[in-house]
Amino acid sequence: MGSIRLLLALSVIAAHTGANFGVTGKLAVELFFLVSGFLITHILVGENHYRSTKVFYINRALRIYPIYWLVALTSLALNVVMAFVSASPVFRVFRTAGLDGMLLLLFSNIAVFLQDGTLFLDKPDGTWRIVDPGSGSHLRLHEGLLVPPAWSLSLELTFYLLAPFLVRSQRLLLLTFLGSTFVKISLLLVGLSKSDPWSYRFFPAELSIFLLGAISYRYILPIAQRVIMTNNSAFLNVIRIFSLAILLGFPYYPWDEEGSGFFVIAIMALCLPALFSIQTASPIEKILADLSYPTYLWHVLVFAAVSRAGHLLGAAFDPGVTFILVALLTISLAHLTNLTIGRKVEKIRSAMKRENYSVTAFKKTASE
Repeated sequence: MGSIRLLLALSVIAAHTGANFGVTGKLAVELFFLVSGFLITHILVGENHYRSTKVFYINRALRIYPIYWLVALTSLALNVVMAFVSASPVFRVFRTAGLDGMLLLLFSNIAVFLQDGTLFLDKPDGTWRIVDPGSGSHLRLHEGLLVPPAWSLSLELTFYLLAPFLVRSQRLLLLTFLGSTFVKISLLLVGLSKSDPWSYRFFPAELSIFLLGAISYRYILPIAQRVIMTNNSAFLNVIRIFSLAILLGFPYYPWDEEGSGFFVIAIMALCLPALFSIQTASPIEKILADLSYPTYLWHVLVFAAVSRAGHLLGAAFDPGVTFILVALLTISLAHLTNLTIGRKVEKIRSAMKRENYSVTAFKKTASE
């Protein structure tokens, strides 16, 4: 699963650099939601470490915030330098957003929550309104975000808040999934599913993708464990190669983007149990999985630096060359991030899991 997650991060880089590689940026984000739903359900249902919802929240915060804040502070420093040299797009939005807009941006840049909301807000006449897909946004409030890709983390964090209450109850899981799927289908029927930001950033609709990952864990995984040999390395490698081929072959599908996206999401939901079995048995998959998150966060800053360097050198890089440069530099930076901050945070998270498990086991023994 780690190779899949890193491939999705690379697909987002390709989408931003204009290269033809992997799935679209939109689909890559939705597949991240799908994988997240599967993994979070495993954490909450399949493990004994997070019987305490409070510990689960703290552990998720430790996973998200330290690396995010590092990238955000780096972006802030670069924008300060830009403000003195030429102009900072982030500070420009802050100046024009008004006091309420500034407070929203300040809060969301620190806490991550509500970053997705900045994509839906416009202020054409001094009054906040929902963005009209039929006309260009006047304010583009989201340009005030220090880490542009982090809008999806805002959705993820909201998923995490709801997950302990949704994925542990199969009935509530299915009912919520059906309700969210109804919202997503409604957007499709009214034509909003093709309009950004409604296409893949609207929380009530995207919750269905996250919950599909949870359904894959709760329903497909048990079937897979009974019917197929999930400990057969040869079979699992076939599934891994097949999944990678599905993602890499996306640009060549004969269907439209939306139809291809639904197909890929359905196939990946079926493959997740086998891919999960690979990750639990493979140290390399774990390393690749750890690289995916910082790669996703850093890539916009690295892309901006590469573009700026090309401009100063008077060189116009081909999209494919730009993609390779940005990918290599971003992965290197992600590895450095994991070596410095990531490993220290993981030690804290592991200690919390062991302590929480020990307390749970002690209470269970005492009750018996």
